Amino acid sequence: HTSWGPLSNGVTLVGIPLKDSCMQVAHYPCQVNSTAFESKIQRLKSITDNLAPKLHWWITEAWPPNWKHHTSHCHNPGWPNTGGCIDVNLHNQATLGFDGVTQRNPQNYALFVKAISDAGFTSFKLEVGTDNAGVPCKTTPNQCQAKALEIRDAINILTGASGLSSHVIINANATGDHIHINHP
Repeated sequence: HTSWGPLSNGVTLVGIPLKDSCMQVAHYPCQVNSTAFESKIQRLKSITDNLAPKLHWWITEAWPPNWKHHTSHCHNPGWPNTGGCIDVNLHNQATLGFDGVTQRNPQNYALFVKAISDAGFTSFKLEVGTDNAGVPCKTTPNQCQAKALEIRDAINILTGASGLSSHVIINANATGDHIHINHP
């Protein structure tokens, strides 16, 4: 695949919460590169729909990427794994008008990371890109380290010594917090 058009082997994401980025960027639906990947995403939706409290999340980036020449190869054309990743995040409910409370807190991130693992994903990173006040990590690295530690602690409390807390990293180049999921 060498162009920015729809993937020749692409599977359109249907019934999955999507940020409107694909249609805004390319004017065709968001895609991933295999039915196996799409099935795991559907499994993740089923798991999170049955949690109490229900986690509200969406895919913020799939294929096509939000901008060209992305740092992750799976978001760019011409690579063996083009379309083999997504970025997801919990809704910031305060901005979306659900109940005025953000879902982006350490406990919900812990539930979400566990759900991602339970859905069968093994290659993913929760990338902390802003501190708790929404300031980019480039500006506030110490506050971002503290936020990442809070999330890791919440994951460890929920899952014990499962190792899932190792999936939390600081990404000072990210435009915000998100979870990057790769599918082989």
